[in-house]
Amino acid sequence: MFALWYDASTRSVSAVNGSGRSAAASSIRDVKMAYPPSSSSSEEEDEELLHSRYRDGVHAITVPGAAMGWEDVHREYGSGRLSLSDLLGPAIRLAEDGFPVGPMTSYAWRSQMDVVTRWHAREEEEDAEGGGGGKIELGVDGTGRGPRPGEVFRNPNLARVLRGVGERGARDGFYRGFPGEAIVEAVRRHGGSMTIDDLANHTSSTFPEPIFVDYRGMRVWEVPPNGQGVAGLIALEGLGSLERNGIVGGGGRATSPRSPREDDGPSSDEGSTHRRRHHPQPSCDMLHAQIEMMRLGFGDARAYVCDPDFAAREESTTKWLLNSERISQRAMGLFDEEKATIHGRPDSTSCTVSFQVVDGEGNAMSFVNRYVYFSCPVCYFLFGYSVSRPIRSSTTACVASAQKQTNRNSNYMGFGTGLTPANCGFTLQNRGAGFSLDPSHPNALEPNKRPYHTIIPAMVTHADTGELYATLTNMGGFMQPQGHLQLVVNLLAYGMDPQTAIDAPRFCIGDGTMNGTVFLEEGFHPDTIAKLKSMGHNMKANISGHERHWFGRAQIITRDRDSGVLCAGSDGRADGCALGY
Repeated sequence: MFALWYDASTRSVSAVNGSGRSAAASSIRDVKMAYPPSSSSSEEEDEELLHSRYRDGVHAITVPGAAMGWEDVHREYGSGRLSLSDLLGPAIRLAEDGFPVGPMTSYAWRSQMDVVTRWHAREEEEDAEGGGGGKIELGVDGTGRGPRPGEVFRNPNLARVLRGVGERGARDGFYRGFPGEAIVEAVRRHGGSMTIDDLANHTSSTFPEPIFVDYRGMRVWEVPPNGQGVAGLIALEGLGSLERNGIVGGGGRATSPRSPREDDGPSSDEGSTHRRRHHPQPSCDMLHAQIEMMRLGFGDARAYVCDPDFAAREESTTKWLLNSERISQRAMGLFDEEKATIHGRPDSTSCTVSFQVVDGEGNAMSFVNRYVYFSCPVCYFLFGYSVSRPIRSSTTACVASAQKQTNRNSNYMGFGTGLTPANCGFTLQNRGAGFSLDPSHPNALEPNKRPYHTIIPAMVTHADTGELYATLTNMGGFMQPQGHLQLVVNLLAYGMDPQTAIDAPRFCIGDGTMNGTVFLEEGFHPDTIAKLKSMGHNMKANISGHERHWFGRAQIITRDRDSGVLCAGSDGRADGCALGY
């Protein structure tokens, strides 16, 4: 759980890091002993197998920080008029009474049930309709089947967990209560090392100073590492350097995006004379620059980002990572206007619920939560909305944009490990997969350490006055900093409104590395695709259907500094919405 809070009275931004740590007994040695190499495979194959088995197993489970994070956010930023129990009430009722599952959530849920059922014996999957009474808590009627679109799903065990958190608080109702005991029992039964002390020692979130860069007169804020927000800021700073030096974009409004119109010729992917209209989108030159700068950002982040409590090297500090002169030198030195050149070039010194809320007093929150712990996406989408609603406002002139993430990138493989603590109604994540198993890496797995995290909120303020301009997120694994970059450019360089900025087609460097394949969403103009290919980009174009999960799900609220009018957009790629109330 990560959040950014904007206080209108002081025009200041605060950050909350609610991520949990590895178990005190965690070690790379134990991971390698648990998953020994095969005698018949190569060293490279052994390494790939080790990482995949670690990613999917109990050793990748870290202490769940979300429950304490909710309590901390409520205590620090709530209005004081509603208790934590009050706020959890709607979620408890949804879990007990049930809710109709949305179509995209249903698709992801059903496609990932094998991750849950693999921990259960076959007899536990017996069809309840046939009289067997299955025991799989995240399946319909205890079976191994996920809910169909529109089917009502009930989760009374989750309701009991939430009620305990609301009535007894996170420490006694979760970490030291029956959920904590169930978590430890499930992990240790399958060979993990987590103890009740690991859970009990998670007593608070952290409140670090948020980080930022300035772009086109605005200040873009992120939560500092161990999250990956710094990757997006490095990319944005690099892009700004290219613009200031006249390489791309110019000093004012960027080259006008392509507007909705008919193609000049046949659609290249259809091979016919059928003409299509295209959504407003960045120019090819700007898109090329964003992809290249994002590679720079990922190069630094994947090489150096780690838990700041373990940052022994200067390169892992935000001061070094966000040094504008360093970023500018790399951007200007490596970027080529005519071809893709930034591959494998780190410095030589080397899923989820999200909501945005702005209240009647101008306070704002950008919030991202790892819903997979509780595996009740709609429930936690509404829970998040309930937490946000009473933010220090005496009015009801508020706007919210919220979504539940439904793809496997939202929280490291959808249902995480898929392991379900008994009678809790949620699965355990695999956030430890964010660690490196290279002991020399800054982000190497160690005891009581927070891993590299993908989930990140963002906020934008006017650089001159500190007034709020926008609060936004773009859920979806490694897509998130790339989404922040593209949304900010769409808003500031092209002047798009929130919904248009969200609806514009996106690119995604799939694995979040400097060398990863670039996926292009369906909707880019054929001329743009052809030119990017000619530049040498390693890419796959026209991604459509459910494969659009690569591009995440975004939501934005902007505020007009003159009129105070709020404008919200929510992503049609998911089961979300924007609301004024």
